[in-house]
Amino acid sequence: MRYDFSLSLFRTIQAWCIRELYGSKQSKPGRSLSKSSSDCPPVRTFVAKLGGKTSAPHPLICYGHQAEAFARHVSEHSSLNTLVPEDLEGLAHVCECEGFASVGLDFAGLIAQSRPEFNGEAGKAIRVFREKQRRRAASFYGAWDYNVSRAAGRALEYEADGIVMPGTDANELFTYLLGVLDLVESGSAAPTTLQEHIDRLREFAPASPFWEHQDAVDSEHF
Repeated sequence: MRYDFSLSLFRTIQAWCIRELYGSKQSKPGRSLSKSSSDCPPVRTFVAKLGGKTSAPHPLICYGHQAEAFARHVSEHSSLNTLVPEDLEGLAHVCECEGFASVGLDFAGLIAQSRPEFNGEAGKAIRVFREKQRRRAASFYGAWDYNVSRAAGRALEYEADGIVMPGTDANELFTYLLGVLDLVESGSAAPTTLQEHIDRLREFAPASPFWEHQDAVDSEHF
């Protein structure tokens, strides 16, 4: 999955909103935020380029297929710091690690896409994330093809709050992420029907190319 994020005023405004809601914590790419605790696993970290120091940092966890590339793009073009654990065990350790908790580190959410050789891994990652969180946080299912109904079905099965669709417009991707993060932060429950997921995509990503390519690909991955 590849997204080309443009440097636009619109995106900068969206990034400012994300910073105000979820904050930013300074760290160096590749440095483990869990260095202060031997019980915490190392994770790949990417620093937000548009962020500043706040008292309540909430990084976004990216997991699975091309997670590092996605995390790098998000951090380079928004105010969200991102973390990339290596596997499900690493994800679980990150979520429950006392070293993270000791510095007040909660998470804005999780974006999970199954690796090609591990169908269903995204669902497992979302379940681990939801079970380990100390606070309600958003989870996103990373879809493998453009079909919204198929993706919504998987997201519903995995109890995800949102869907990251391939073929999403660059600006609309941030609008969608911010919109769902805001809904969850405001207390909204995860969608319980296919239509609720589709409506969220229609609201925050109405002009993205994936709408025009619903049957272009039928991926064997999920």
